[in-house]
Amino acid sequence: LLPALHEFRRQFKAIAGDAYDCAKFQARLFGNIGSASAFLQQSYLILLACARSRHFQRWKFKLFPSGSTVTGLASKGSDLDLTIWMPNALFFGQEPKHLCSASSRLQHPQNSAEGLFLKRSGLYQVLQVPVLRIRWKNGLEVDLCCCTDVYVSGIQNSYLIRGFSLWDSRFAPLCMFVKEWSFRNDVKNPKRGGFNSYAIVLLVAHFLQCGVSPPILPNLQKSGEYGGWATVSQPSVANFCWLEKNTMSLAELFILFLDYYSIFNFGTHYICMRDAAARRRLVNDVFSAFIRDPVDDHNPGRTVRDIEYLQNRFRWVAFECLAYILVLIMDNGCPARRGQIN
Repeated sequence: LLPALHEFRRQFKAIAGDAYDCAKFQARLFGNIGSASAFLQQSYLILLACARSRHFQRWKFKLFPSGSTVTGLASKGSDLDLTIWMPNALFFGQEPKHLCSASSRLQHPQNSAEGLFLKRSGLYQVLQVPVLRIRWKNGLEVDLCCCTDVYVSGIQNSYLIRGFSLWDSRFAPLCMFVKEWSFRNDVKNPKRGGFNSYAIVLLVAHFLQCGVSPPILPNLQKSGEYGGWATVSQPSVANFCWLEKNTMSLAELFILFLDYYSIFNFGTHYICMRDAAARRRLVNDVFSAFIRDPVDDHNPGRTVRDIEYLQNRFRWVAFECLAYILVLIMDNGCPARRGQIN
């Protein structure tokens, strides 16, 4: 077991760099998730616990940060999202069984002797994805999921969205604002026929690629930097030197976002993230809204049941925003009211 353990440590050091950087980034922003070094140590122990098996020598495994941990869309109080990739872990058959096994190993007394101090852990389900939520005694909370598929599109999606966040500083705050607005207006509510959180992010990305002129976001996949297990930290500007600078404010972008999707014809067109374009839909398509995922072609908009209702919400709020702006312009342009304001 010792040679295999040394190989495990070598592999872990090679693939833990991104997770360590993400931990430092979130610690700097929010200061409530513990130190990055503690996170790295605990992540190492997670993998060590999962590796204690008679199948260890035949397993491939990697630990990847995922979700908001990578994308730059984390808010205060967000937990750390990690994915253990084990394409050879066919012994368990199902991912929930593997996570239950990992949970029991994490709470083994031998792990506590190595410094793995758990406060509690529990298995729960997000849609179809089993997640092991771990809370450490220092306050750090980690959502750990396990993937036994050979190809993990969710990790690549996370790195692609991270590329958008790094490309333009307006992308992340616009996503956060739209997600908050859509939650309050029942637009982001997949259980009741609305968009899910990931679909909202893709809507924002598509709008910044196709709904404004000049476009703010490029098609990063065409650069070839996001074709495999992404390791890039910054998208190369040299690959998109033709892009003009767009100086619109967040407020302008939000209103234009609402207007763009209030008139977007979801019945005849779909959003193709891979091509950064709107394409013609097939006649026999059954989805109310179709968003073609940038990596594996599934439809994140499949939860939408009544797109016309959601578009009415977009249209009404866009109208309210424009009416409010018009009132401000009239107030500031009227001499009598200008004196009252000052």
